[in-house]
Amino acid sequence: MSADDEAEYFAPRESIERVMNDPESTYRKKLEALRDYVAHELEANRCKTCFNSQLRTGDTAALVLRLRSLLEDIEGLPDPNEEGDEFDRLIASQPSWPSAPTDLPPPSGSR
Repeated sequence: MSADDEAEYFAPRESIERVMNDPESTYRKKLEALRDYVAHELEANRCKTCFNSQLRTGDTAALVLRLRSLLEDIEGLPDPNEEGDEFDRLIASQPSWPSAPTDLPPPSGSR
């Protein structure tokens, strides 16, 4: 593997800063960017000859735990290509009318 191929292989797919600051980024996309960054850190800090991690044990453990947590969070999200059930669609929908008429007089406070 050449140096250019290796850089491409180990590079995160998208800039984490760009994804986090993009107002159009979904929660899933942000979690996936974090996952890619953590995986990149784990892979990039390996010895070129023996492939052992060059990170301290505690740093490696923290990254592995964070990666596991990110994978669980991503797995727990609903599939964006899958339709939700009727309840999910009702909750997500916004009514086309206001919640209360705007021309009502204010309440009198006593009856």
